[in-house]
Amino acid sequence: MSHRPIRVLVVDDSAFVRAVLTRMITSDPDFTVVGATGRGSEAAGLVTRLQPDVVTLDVEMPDMNGLDALAEIMRTRPTPVVMVSSLTASGTRTAVQALALGAVDVVGKPSGPRSPDLHRVQEELLAKLRAAAAARPRLTPAAAPPPDRQAPPAAAQPLARPAGLAVVGSSTGGPGALHSLLGSMPPGWPGAVVVVQHMPPTFTASLAEHLNAATPLTVREARDGDRLEPATVLVAPGGHHLVLAADGTVRLDDSPPRHGLRPAVEVALEAVPEHRGARA
Repeated sequence: MSHRPIRVLVVDDSAFVRAVLTRMITSDPDFTVVGATGRGSEAAGLVTRLQPDVVTLDVEMPDMNGLDALAEIMRTRPTPVVMVSSLTASGTRTAVQALALGAVDVVGKPSGPRSPDLHRVQEELLAKLRAAAAARPRLTPAAAPPPDRQAPPAAAQPLARPAGLAVVGSSTGGPGALHSLLGSMPPGWPGAVVVVQHMPPTFTASLAEHLNAATPLTVREARDGDRLEPATVLVAPGGHHLVLAADGTVRLDDSPPRHGLRPAVEVALEAVPEHRGARA
């Protein structure tokens, strides 16, 4: 019994990128591209008219940027959106903001027709579109300012041993869930948090920066040798596994991907029982 292909709308101001994305998407018979536009201002109207299952949305467009186009789509006909971003600092920062506003995932923009990682980008794009098409669009209301950060009590000053450890793994749709989860954490929480979000390199630094503005905890991208501290969230950097060392520090590891992912949450979880003992 045949099934209906996943219907995709492509929104990107570059005709070249629209052609590359369309070719990537239609290479898989599970997908069909029902429309394409180079104008962000046309995206919401096309979503209403064509009723796609998922939208690829450029981050940086001249007439209407990705955040404004995303907001209009969610206001008129909520639809799963995968952001397509350049790997520039401004591009990744805007993409992460879009994830917190309701986009399902983000993928790096292909750099050219002969890019050495073009096959990897295609596999990632198709996997994320497939997952996004099955997701329910998440409408994110404007967040209230996070509570003021409070200095932890004397017993939990930096370099003190955290009272507990939470390891959070997330993938498609994860940034929005992390935004909600960490935003609800109390100031001065005595435990440490490790986040392993499956994202490309360069995106995780922007994710950490964005989450840091949404929670009373301190959030930063992990560096090799960082120590687990109370009320602090370490985000595994894209392209590296994060390993919990017995001395209370984290190590960045370049061993092969697990299930095609690096970072993979399994790597962090494997050391938790040894690291935390009875409190794991």
